[in-house]
Amino acid sequence: MLKIYLDWNIISYLKEEEYIDLRNYLRNYIAQVKDFFVFPYSRAHIQDLYQSKSPTNVAKFEQDLDTLTDICQTHLLEYQENIDAPYPYECTPRQYIERESLTLQAYKSGFESVSFTELIKSIMDATTFESIRNHLLSTPLETPIENPNNGFLIRNIWETITFLLDNLSLLLKDKKLEVEIYKSLCNIEGERSIQEMQNINISDIFDYLNKLCISKTNKNLTDTILATLETINGKNSYNYFLAEYTTLAFCGYSRDKKRNILNIMTDALHAFYAMRCDVLVTKDDGMRKKAQAEFIHFNSPTKIITIEELHTFLENELYYQYNLDYIQHEVIPKYSKGEDRGEGKLAYKNVPSPILGLFTNCIKIPEAPNVLALKVNLAPNGYVYYTELKRFFNLVMGNLPDRQTANFQKEVIDKFLTRNKEIILSIRIFFNLKKWQIELIADPESDVPLPMLIIRKKRKIVLLLEKIISIFHN
Repeated sequence: MLKIYLDWNIISYLKEEEYIDLRNYLRNYIAQVKDFFVFPYSRAHIQDLYQSKSPTNVAKFEQDLDTLTDICQTHLLEYQENIDAPYPYECTPRQYIERESLTLQAYKSGFESVSFTELIKSIMDATTFESIRNHLLSTPLETPIENPNNGFLIRNIWETITFLLDNLSLLLKDKKLEVEIYKSLCNIEGERSIQEMQNINISDIFDYLNKLCISKTNKNLTDTILATLETINGKNSYNYFLAEYTTLAFCGYSRDKKRNILNIMTDALHAFYAMRCDVLVTKDDGMRKKAQAEFIHFNSPTKIITIEELHTFLENELYYQYNLDYIQHEVIPKYSKGEDRGEGKLAYKNVPSPILGLFTNCIKIPEAPNVLALKVNLAPNGYVYYTELKRFFNLVMGNLPDRQTANFQKEVIDKFLTRNKEIILSIRIFFNLKKWQIELIADPESDVPLPMLIIRKKRKIVLLLEKIISIFHN
């Protein structure tokens, strides 16, 4: 199924009273079609949710959380360091908040009073904590610094660290800090150079920044970022993407003067997760432009659309994915013939819209011209939620005669649920769908359990017999 990533401003839009008629219309439509698409959420959504959390707006927080849950259901995307990529989890937003309460509490520091000292104490034993604390307390600063909050002098390393941590989110939330960074870059590179960036084509912006870096450091932007990450927090796609996005933002590319650093970092996180989806929907022009530059730079096929385009997009996709006549006459002829890559190997392009909401490749079997195989290619997203398989199975069962549904449950769904590869590979069941005779098996070439359809056209004599039987039956 298509993964459609809604930026937080879309979630907010769907509950604003100002747009109540359009909002209700669109939200009701999403509710009608949400079983045909996947709307993932990520940590970035929860961070946006937490930015407005306070004891005085509990009702608004709960309303936002309910809206996010209604649309995204259990489809969490979360970065996994061991595979260096976002990974799908079945988890509601509320369950995620409960699981990540400690780090989210740290994140919202500055929006509510939270002591980082208490957080640090909670994740290590008391003896270790006191040992580290005493060592840092005994390490003085060469020149004491005045604490702007109370006028007291900060005299040692421990007081410095706790001040920075306890005020980090406030500093990041301060719009003046983003402005100061922007002004500093203007002073270094010249304001004209920074302003020129606004007129650069999205596909050329990184070439421009590379030349700028080389002229100053003899290193291109990529090498500069990688060298920095190596000494700070490790080289991986997650850190690299966020560093590159924030570089665009701090250089003033598609600059939003109302943003603070915390907003920029959360937008970068949204763009990172959206890159592993099929579609990003946003109302933020600045974020759209920076995300599009990143998608081009990473060769990501993720499409970006506006909220105004969403309804038409969903409506068209339902037709493209589930109209069998359209699939048979428009999709299969164009995409079922592979490109010869030599040594008898054929490569098949993904279809523009997944057939029956799931299958991305249609392959015509050379030895049997009237036989077609439908397969799931995990690229480019690299993952599939179990709910996608469940919805496909429900779609099939909805088109089967009642006498066949129990057998389908036993021979297909129950076997997939075992997660036992040997049992799953034993799946083989036949059924009819309009003019097609379909054999459903487990894809023997897939590393993860995925269904595969082998489709044969019914012969005319069979279609005629079915029609005669139907007439007598009626």
